Amino acid sequence: MSGSHSGSDSDVLEIEPDGASPSNDVVLLDEPDKQRQTVREIAEIDDELKSVGKQITRLKQRQAFLNDKKEALSESLLVLQSKQQSLRDWSGTNFEWSAKLQQKLQSVFKISSFRHLQLSAVNATLSKQDLLLVMPTGGGKSLCYQLPALVSKGITLVISPLISLMEDQVRTNLHSTFE
Repeated sequence: MSGSHSGSDSDVLEIEPDGASPSNDVVLLDEPDKQRQTVREIAEIDDELKSVGKQITRLKQRQAFLNDKKEALSESLLVLQSKQQSLRDWSGTNFEWSAKLQQKLQSVFKISSFRHLQLSAVNATLSKQDLLLVMPTGGGKSLCYQLPALVSKGITLVISPLISLMEDQVRTNLHSTFE
């Protein structure tokens, strides 16, 4: 909407309907009509803003609902996958790396057989599964990451507090011995 002065005492107001381009049709309005038209347009804009605000609120609620549903489904899927993996027999020797595993076990570590849970842990690791292994001291945990590192390609990075733990045990034993 644009206004221009025609040289007379009345104002000239050009009104453009929604989505229309400026036209050459000029509507002459006096001041009270101009005010009423402006007030009406403001009221229409306010109504549309309220409507858009309600739509935005509904869309945000829908978005939150969908995000919650997606998170719940993702958690359910993770539980199902975890259950499926836990039921798998990891203790077998029918994996593609099984022969190489046995060869490295004997040639590098000079061991003929695995201890309890070692083979399962190694097979799960080589299958690229996440693994949490809890074994007692002396249970053979180190072999569970050393052997897969020898059998697989690439670099294996092991972060372990083992050296610190061993140093603490030595200090404790030495301290106990000298008391």
